[in-house]
Amino acid sequence: MLKQLQRTDPRIAVNALAEYMNANGAAKRRKIITEQKRPRRFMVAYYDLAMRPVADFLARVIDHEGLLLRRQELFHVPADTKWKVQRRNTCASAIKAVAKRSAPLELKDLIMGRTAVQQPKLILANVQISVRPELFLLRRGTGSAENERGFLKLYFGKKALNKERGESIAAIVHQYAEIHLAQQGGCARQLCSVLDVLTGKFYTAPKAIVSTRKDILEACREIGTLWQTVEVSDDSL
Repeated sequence: MLKQLQRTDPRIAVNALAEYMNANGAAKRRKIITEQKRPRRFMVAYYDLAMRPVADFLARVIDHEGLLLRRQELFHVPADTKWKVQRRNTCASAIKAVAKRSAPLELKDLIMGRTAVQQPKLILANVQISVRPELFLLRRGTGSAENERGFLKLYFGKKALNKERGESIAAIVHQYAEIHLAQQGGCARQLCSVLDVLTGKFYTAPKAIVSTRKDILEACREIGTLWQTVEVSDDSL
């Protein structure tokens, strides 16, 4: 049996942070912190089998036929437990959903590339935020217009994003991009975004970015304060 992972320092995934920011009630927010402090190991990379093919397809590394081929290859991945079979089938369904749709209009005329697997954390109020956008976006400027850059985060989840959570994720991506694209000429808010892979909904960083950042920072401060107060017993796992 795998030893339960426990994080000493405050750390949260971007999707969980957006959920925390929009959660109703202290109990729900505390539950999110608990799950981030002692995450279930088997849930960490649940959608990885789908993420890589979808990112390659959106970045035009593979075409539609190649995407379907990647999906078919999933069924040759060994699955010796019920959980592995479920994971494989879920990822195959996600790829199928993407294959059925046209590429998002928001990505038209953009140059896209895959980002590194290992990426630095965004740190706010001593809380490490795992952002890990999957795609780098570039829009070539025409005439005197400068190039625009940004990052795209792929969201996989049974619970579809709503406008509030989608824009919260995109705002965090924007803050991450400002730091890590600074030496390349900065980033454009409109190109810092998140795509809900299963629904095809696309969300960009909101125009009210200053107030949203205040909310992000306050959420991180609260998480940092509550982190050490959260105790997880073996009975609750």
